[in-house]
Amino acid sequence: MPIKPPPPKRAKPGSKAKTAAPDQGSSAVPPTVSHLLGEMTWLLTQSPLHKAFAIGDLEWLVMPALIHQQFYLFRDGAQPVGLALWAKCNPTAVGKLQRGMVDPQNRLTLEEWQSGDEVWLVDLVAPFATPENRQREIMIADLISKPLKGTQFHFHQTDPETGQRMVRTVEADAGERLAEVVRAATEATQLPTRN
Repeated sequence: MPIKPPPPKRAKPGSKAKTAAPDQGSSAVPPTVSHLLGEMTWLLTQSPLHKAFAIGDLEWLVMPALIHQQFYLFRDGAQPVGLALWAKCNPTAVGKLQRGMVDPQNRLTLEEWQSGDEVWLVDLVAPFATPENRQREIMIADLISKPLKGTQFHFHQTDPETGQRMVRTVEADAGERLAEVVRAATEATQLPTRN
């Protein structure tokens, strides 16, 4: 059964939908669902791992996250540069994720995206990430300090040499620990002041 998108409307201020706004201090009108879907789709077309997906794949990969407001758009100014999609899973949904969503029988239904308490990062789309700019790592740090702050979540990481998928877990206090590391590093690099 096809997922029916919500009627076009503007995202409500303070809603669960996460998108790093181009200008946090502006009184700009929040983006529409169709605008967000357009940005998400554009990011997928820029990603070597996603660009071969068919338009119908948006229905099982992007629309549930958009409908349930379980996504985060990463931006560089006004430009979208990455996308995180997560699901709140029950054991059945976790089993599907463990087997891999590329197989159609393992794709989460709309209901399974919000079926339990176990949070899984379903996809991190980072089309412009390189080893030099470390955008993937920055995006994970952004997730643990903003939309998933205080939330334990899991994700699959694929070894580039072997292709083996491994489950990684980010603990609920990871944002606090990251803030502490940044604070300590900042204090260590501050120059002494002269009187």
